[in-house]
Amino acid sequence: MKLVKDELLRKHCVLPLFKRGAKLFVGTADPTDTRALDEIKFHTNLVVEPILVDEEVLRRTVDLWLEANDSFRRRARRCGRTRKPGRGRRRGRAPRHRR
Repeated sequence: MKLVKDELLRKHCVLPLFKRGAKLFVGTADPTDTRALDEIKFHTNLVVEPILVDEEVLRRTVDLWLEANDSFRRRARRCGRTRKPGRGRRRGRAPRHRR
């Protein structure tokens, strides 16, 4: 789920957990940080519900998430493109043979 830009995750040390309807549930160590929650709300156009998460666990998880995301982007650039959904082999059917 890529609703919140990496720069906001780094800036506020928050992690989007899940989205339900028009609400985005965000893990944060400080659920009273209205400035951070308002900024996320502005950028996502969703109602933001904070969920209290241990600060150290949150920091490690955000770091791992961003590191994995950066690694994926570097690999995608090296390959020249990312595969678009629905553009590969069709699932559930045998491959089509051309005549």
